[in-house]
Amino acid sequence: MNYRKAILRDLYKFYEIKGPNNYAMADTLKTFKPGDYEYLNTLNQLLGEGLILGVEGPHKRVAITLNPNNLIAVKKELRSWYQDPRFWIGTIIAAAGIIVAILAFLLK
Repeated sequence: MNYRKAILRDLYKFYEIKGPNNYAMADTLKTFKPGDYEYLNTLNQLLGEGLILGVEGPHKRVAITLNPNNLIAVKKELRSWYQDPRFWIGTIIAAAGIIVAILAFLLK
């Protein structure tokens, strides 16, 4: 499972509903499993990159939200493979290559 996208997707939904100044407890997200160190490492990585913001909540729990200054980077990370411009550029180049190969073969 890609925790990175799952965490960002859950936080983006929360951000759309509640707004930029509201924090969600990290252990209330759907992807959270107690004792899962990969989840915690991913959270720490996102905090380090500045994509999410975190504060210490009650009872030593972590509250997180999306960083409003990095929403463009978050949206870029959340887009699907077919929405990526690199995919379409690669597809066009591959299609052009196939067409040129077919034409070269037929014109011999």
